[in-house]
Amino acid sequence: MLGAYLSQSSADNNELEPMLEAVSHNMGQKPEAVLADRGYLNGPSIEQIQSQGIEAYVALSAEAHERRPYDLRCEDKRRENPRRYTTPVLVAMEQKLRTPEGRRRYLRRQASVEPVVGIIKRVLGFEQFSLRGLPKVTLEWNLVCVAYNLKRLHKLLNPAHQKPKAPKTPKPMPSAVGELLGQLLSHYCLAFQ
Repeated sequence: MLGAYLSQSSADNNELEPMLEAVSHNMGQKPEAVLADRGYLNGPSIEQIQSQGIEAYVALSAEAHERRPYDLRCEDKRRENPRRYTTPVLVAMEQKLRTPEGRRRYLRRQASVEPVVGIIKRVLGFEQFSLRGLPKVTLEWNLVCVAYNLKRLHKLLNPAHQKPKAPKTPKPMPSAVGELLGQLLSHYCLAFQ
């Protein structure tokens, strides 16, 4: 993790600039590009970031302009036609994300951001804050980020010392439960003959 920033805002649309400041402060330089999901969508903020020479890739829709092949919702519940934007910066963003380079860059977000959240929750076991108040929660979050970075650094520096993954074996079912399921299944099959 290159930077951490917390606020009490429930929406992310005004939080991209402060997050970039945190990353720039930690890295000692501004990033060349930023990838952000739809929650960070804010035209003036994107213009401000791009005026600093940072290339922004901010999603305009959750489904990336394509219908999902597994979308089983009824026709009136689908969003086949995404919102049309008229603000020049958002129109330019939409066009940039539709290019092969824009799609390639934005897809990196799935591989670089989403796994971190999963690792913090599942591997590190962090699911909620223990402290209250913005300064204390910020401290707690910074400690979680340090723990993640140390874990990641250790894994990168010591690839040979990793434990081999044990094959998953199905857990044996207790005999009483197995017998009960067998009886229910035989009764169910007899009822439908």
